[in-house]
Amino acid sequence: PASLQALAKRTAAALKAQGRTSISLGYDASLFSGPTFSPYWKKTWRGYEARVSALEINSGKLSRYRADPKPPRTAAKAFASRLKKAGITVTSITSTKAATSATEIAQVTSASLALIVKRTLLISDNVGAETISRHAALANGKPGSFAGAAATVTAWLNVHGLWRTGQQIQDGSGLSPTNRLTADALAAAMRLALADSTYRAVVAGLPVAAETGTLADRFDDKPERAGRHTVHAKTGTLRGVAGLAGYLTTRDGAVLVFAELANSSQSVSYERLYNWLDRSAAVTARCGCH
Repeated sequence: PASLQALAKRTAAALKAQGRTSISLGYDASLFSGPTFSPYWKKTWRGYEARVSALEINSGKLSRYRADPKPPRTAAKAFASRLKKAGITVTSITSTKAATSATEIAQVTSASLALIVKRTLLISDNVGAETISRHAALANGKPGSFAGAAATVTAWLNVHGLWRTGQQIQDGSGLSPTNRLTADALAAAMRLALADSTYRAVVAGLPVAAETGTLADRFDDKPERAGRHTVHAKTGTLRGVAGLAGYLTTRDGAVLVFAELANSSQSVSYERLYNWLDRSAAVTARCGCH
């Protein structure tokens, strides 16, 4: 699998083949543009919500609840450290723009896009979602920025007839409190994903109630147990807001798409919000809907 260690070993081997054991290291994170922290995100999140960069490791985190303020340099330093272990001395590390005439001497190949999408959905990786949406923006001729990603998502919703009056997209992860999306549009998007094999990775990446990802510890109370192992859904949580959208198989074998959004005051605990959503889905799973 792709890793900094594998890339460093291949780079070191190529350099040694050229008779070089000492280099200066430049890094280029210019693929993405604009701010790395959305102006639509809360400023109080800066300490723990990762920056979005074209060059970063560990999803832009120094630890689970501590964001890396300079992801590109951290990634470059980590690469330099691995080069050193492979026998290459790095005399300096600087941010630079890669020359168009530069020659590639080593590469690694990432996991497939399908696996990346699956992991992003399974663990609800915000940086992963932002990164995917930026690449989608670039592929559609838009900037690799928050604005470009939001415009790309908005365009996709419009093309597929999923745009509703009052909806608003500000990022690619759903973190912005000013995002607006209807339950109807979410359910319609899930219906499309189930019907079109293009989105097979999206369906495969949905957490399963009481089994995987962000739903592994959900549906644990008695009124929710009918949804265990049969509800496949993406979770979403902000302060006072929670969502659950996906599909389930009912007691009589019907496959239904669903989308639930719970908005409440900030004094309501996450557990209560989750219980409302999980119990609603469980009731639906118990129904005879044919």
